[in-house]
Amino acid sequence: MPAFLLGFLAPGGSVWGQAKAVQPVPAAAMAGPATSPNVSRLPLLSLTNDFRGGQPSHLEIRIQQDGHARAFVRQTPEQNLQTLSFTASPAFVQQLFQLAGDLHDFQGRSLESKSKVAYMGTKTFRYQAGGHSAQQSFNFTTVRAAAELNILFNRLSTTVQHALQLQLDMQYDPLGVAKELRLVMADYKGRQLAQAQLLRPILQRIVEDPDSMHLARKRARQLLDKMQ
Repeated sequence: MPAFLLGFLAPGGSVWGQAKAVQPVPAAAMAGPATSPNVSRLPLLSLTNDFRGGQPSHLEIRIQQDGHARAFVRQTPEQNLQTLSFTASPAFVQQLFQLAGDLHDFQGRSLESKSKVAYMGTKTFRYQAGGHSAQQSFNFTTVRAAAELNILFNRLSTTVQHALQLQLDMQYDPLGVAKELRLVMADYKGRQLAQAQLLRPILQRIVEDPDSMHLARKRARQLLDKMQ
């Protein structure tokens, strides 16, 4: 899976979540922005990354304060948008909202670094609550809380992309499942996944699928054992 660069990298851990079904969304159905107002009255945090020339070209993750979350991914501008719904752990959500609070819910100073760095995609943090909305966009940041928030979203996006790719491979490219699981194992060992447990449903499906390759079932079982 292509790397998803968010402008700041550092080691860290993973926590749990629960994934729901993937839904491909036709591009025509997404004529409006992916960041349209959420119907919930609960505070909501979101990260949008638009990376022209990269993969994915568009990614957005929205997380409500109660943990309900949804991700939107488009690998290239020509491809359909995929979505994944899941529930984030209370500890993870608290960490995200605490960091947003440290940044005054994105109403404070600019997050963009003055350093000259390569283009790594335009990231937009957004906070919505009670009809109020504030956001900031940047390519690269050295603001501590913003960098830490960026890391968490980066790791969550990696988990989301693995989940989406595994479900696509199971449907259209069974031989690719074992390869993708090798990448998942590498990211898991490298502590590059957040909410890794949202992968459990798809891993369990692979283990129980008699049509899956033996190597794929073996790797899926190894990952499930590690997530106990």
